[in-house]
Amino acid sequence: MGPPEHGQDVEKRRPAGRKRQPAAAPAGNAAAGTAGTAAPPRLAEEAAAASWVPIGRLRPWPGNPRQNAAAVEEVARSIRRFGFASPIIARAADGEIIAGHTRYMAAKRLKLDRVPVRFMDLDPADAHMLALADNRVGELAEWSDGLGDVLRQLQAEDRDITTLGWSEAELQRLVEPESEAESWDQSDELDDALYQVLIECTDEQHQGEILRLLEREGIACRALIA
Repeated sequence: MGPPEHGQDVEKRRPAGRKRQPAAAPAGNAAAGTAGTAAPPRLAEEAAAASWVPIGRLRPWPGNPRQNAAAVEEVARSIRRFGFASPIIARAADGEIIAGHTRYMAAKRLKLDRVPVRFMDLDPADAHMLALADNRVGELAEWSDGLGDVLRQLQAEDRDITTLGWSEAELQRLVEPESEAESWDQSDELDDALYQVLIECTDEQHQGEILRLLEREGIACRALIA
């Protein structure tokens, strides 16, 4: 079966003969066997995961505190390369975007007239809470040391890893072997090393202010004129 056409729902089909799941418990009711705990709403099994809709049905959240502009070009490159890996999430009542502002802006930049959207029946407060959580929770994850191995393997398979969102300088640090300078940092010579920090000042007055500040902190320093 090929990919869904625009306008078709993306959904899981219920196997023939399988009984329909019971309706979700009303909001605020306690879950069975757990006193005082509200039962989470249960999604209907036949509900569409996403539908292709005209992009004009969506509107950004005016109060969105997330600054997305810097990521739009990279996301647009990803959509051109892979398509939409995740739908945009929006309120069913008014089409306000909950998650996917960057995908929305990237789609506008690519001049797409239809985008995949999952509509959720949330009030404005819950929608804004989900928007914040969607961004914040993703920030808690970290990359392991295995990232460089994965990138090197992709390079060995002749894949273009410059489309993955890292800058060329970041990829160089992740992919290339340890440099001589980094190897030196692991040697026994560290005990006798002299560590220096060069501060670039705008003028002589600024240089004097920095010197006095460092001296008050008990830091040994001297002025250099390049």
